[in-house]
Parts: sequence; structure tokens; C-alpha cells
Amino acid sequence: VARAVLRGASAVAAGGATSCALVAGRVLCWGRGERGQRGVGRAEGSPEPAPVVSAEGPLERVVELALGVSFGCARDAAGTVWCWGDGSEGQLGAFPELGYRPWAAPVLRGAEALALGPRSACAREGVAWRCWGANGARQLLPSPARPLQEPRAAPDFAGAAVLGLGARHSCASREGVLRCRGASRSGALGLGSRRRSRVLAPVPLPGPVGLVALGPDFTCARLPEGPFCWGAGYASSPQPVPRAAMEGGGLEAPDAPL
Repeated sequence: VARAVLRGASAVAAGGATSCALVAGRVLCWGRGERGQRGVGRAEGSPEPAPVVSAEGPLERVVELALGVSFGCARDAAGTVWCWGDGSEGQLGAFPELGYRPWAAPVLRGAEALALGPRSACAREGVAWRCWGANGARQLLPSPARPLQEPRAAPDFAGAAVLGLGARHSCASREGVLRCRGASRSGALGLGSRRRSRVLAPVPLPGPVGLVALGPDFTCARLPEGPFCWGAGYASSPQPVPRAAMEGGGLEAPDAPL
């Protein structure tokens, strides 16, 4: 989409079949919208970018934007987290199953960062993280193994500088050490097996982790030595991404960001 309205965009996010951009503190979305994932107040898709609008008007002073599958969240300068779209597994941080307009997630006061997975979300306040949404594999909290309908404290993530959420697993980096838990189909936890873990288990990596990205059944992390990946399409333990693979994907080897 090349639209004049998107000129000057400071961030772009894609999730499912919907995309959003952050332009001058406002969120503009386009694509599918049958679950309210465009946040425009109605179940309607469109190729034209339109502002995400709450009951009080367009979201403003937004500083961070992220999308999951059929839902999105934005953090404004005051630390309020707004979510819209599919809330069938608690993704909106409130109780509506659908949010055609953004809802302010309850409990949160002064959020400083966001992390979104396909059907779950977390926000950091100071060193503490609160999470909500899908938790069937206990990837957010050890219990209960069901959706979290509102933000709940996730003490195991406390102090994590980097947090990544997948469909059924999560990874958190504290002081450069990456730990993962949840389901490990195809070895997504990087522990050398496909066994799930209810605790955050350290991933054997050769250096500190600066960035992590999670897919449905795989994980990649950026280290000073370069990117490492594991899970579906890789091995069940971390492997360096070959130079040829990075160059084929348009990345600069060996220390390119993911």
C-alpha cells in the first residue's frame, strides 16, 4: 500500500491479513476487518488506511503499536494500553469477545513496553510484566491453563528486557540469558527436545540475546555472533543461521538484526 496518508510513518505492524501504521501519533489500519481488527468501529475490511477510533475519538499520542492475529494493541504516551479486534481468548485485556473500537486494558497504569503474540499480549510497567489472552500451553502463567481475561502479573517475566510471545510458547531475556517455556512442538523451546516446559528454562546459546522473535513453532534470537534459530525448519536446539540464508533473505551477515 503506497498512500500519501502513510507518509512519515514511524512504525508499521502486520498481523494476519491486517496492517497498521503509526503516523504522527495516530494509528491507521487497512486490510480485513470482520473481527474488528481495523479498530474503525465496524466489521468492515478496506484497502484504504483509516484511523483507529475509540469512543472518545481517534487514538492520539500513540508511541508503540503491535498486532496479533485479528487483534491489535497500542500504547500511548500516558502509558495506557488500547486493544481492539478479536477478544475471544481475552486478547483485549477486558471481557468483550469483539472490540470494533479500542478498549483501554484495565489494571495497567503507566505501561512502558508491549509484547504481542498471535492471541496473547503483555505490557511492562517498570520491571514487572502483566499478561493476558491465550494461555492454553501455560506460556504466560503456569496456571490456569485457560485464557486470561484481564492483565495479570507474570512474576516469572519480571526484570526481562526482551519478551517474545508465540502461539503456544514464550521466551524472556534477563541480563542477556534467554529462557523459554510452553509447548515445544518441533523443538520451539530450544532445549534439544519436543517436551513442553512449565518453567522458564535457559536456552543454550553462546552469547547474550539482544532480540528475540517467535513464530508458531520456531524461535530466532539475535546475538553478537549473529542470528540463531531453532524449532520448525531448524533443529530442536539453537543453530546459527547460515550466511547464505541471511543473504537470500536480504539480511546483512553476520550481525544483521532479525
